[in-house]
Amino acid sequence: MWREHNKGQWWGIDEKLVATWFDAHKLVFGAEYRDDFQLDLSDPVASSSHDRSTVSLYFQDEITLSDKLRLNAGGRYDYADDVGGNFSPRVALLFSPVPQTMLKAAYSTAFRMPAAYEKYYTDGEQIPNLRLDSEHVATTELVLEHRFSPAMRFTGSVYRYRTSDLITNVDLTPAINQYVNVGSSHTKGVELELERTWDNGTRLRGSYAWQDAIDESGGRMINSPRNLGKFNLSFPLLQHAVRTGLELQYTGARRTESQMRVGGSTLANLTFTADRFLHGLSASASIRNLFDRRYDAVAPGGFVQDTLRMDGRNYWLQLQYDFR
Repeated sequence: MWREHNKGQWWGIDEKLVATWFDAHKLVFGAEYRDDFQLDLSDPVASSSHDRSTVSLYFQDEITLSDKLRLNAGGRYDYADDVGGNFSPRVALLFSPVPQTMLKAAYSTAFRMPAAYEKYYTDGEQIPNLRLDSEHVATTELVLEHRFSPAMRFTGSVYRYRTSDLITNVDLTPAINQYVNVGSSHTKGVELELERTWDNGTRLRGSYAWQDAIDESGGRMINSPRNLGKFNLSFPLLQHAVRTGLELQYTGARRTESQMRVGGSTLANLTFTADRFLHGLSASASIRNLFDRRYDAVAPGGFVQDTLRMDGRNYWLQLQYDFR
């Protein structure tokens, strides 16, 4: 029987300073430290122990240019002792022609450090890659937000992502695979969202997203649906003692690693929540995949099969106690 024993522990600290030393400027400075002092990977073939320390510094300046125009500029620098450093700038221009409407144009970059599994794991077929680096993304976005009333809000955006140095599992030989930084992709898309609330506590939210994600060869990216939709309706019951939420999620068709097509699916979830109903005790109960829909998901890279059959109807109960 194949058994793995993987364990991770970490601690961290962060500090932020907000300053208004200069007229029309709102400055934010911050620093973070995270110590992943235990990253243990163990399976029947090999065992290894690792650690990672990450130091982050960031700053931001929100500049009021006029009553209708603001500029937001900043950046973040992260350094990890097993990956190296990354600087991520961000700039956004916000224009509000009338109080109910906001237009925002933004450009930013970000990165993702390799996970311990991607960098260090081995099972005889997958081998470690100690030189694995971060993957990067650059984003350009235009956003429109408009409030038809205090209770009704619309948000729309168009965007373009450009990714590089993607962390991808590739076959080095028919029997050996490894995560490497290879290739790039670009994605363009549109997102629309409408939210409405009522005085009795009822909230309705619906969203739709269309995206076109293309890899470096010009083909559709793996596990990247073109169409996504969400619908959420929540309302109070029993004199606001319990809140009920009904959620519908639509995921369009996707491509697998072998270019097979996985059909789209619509799932429903039903949740009941009671906040602080007994001396700080909160509870929520959910029925996920309410109608017991049978559907498949695209398997991660490196799996023998292309798709994974997902769970049918399942039940969740969560309890939370607040000591405050």
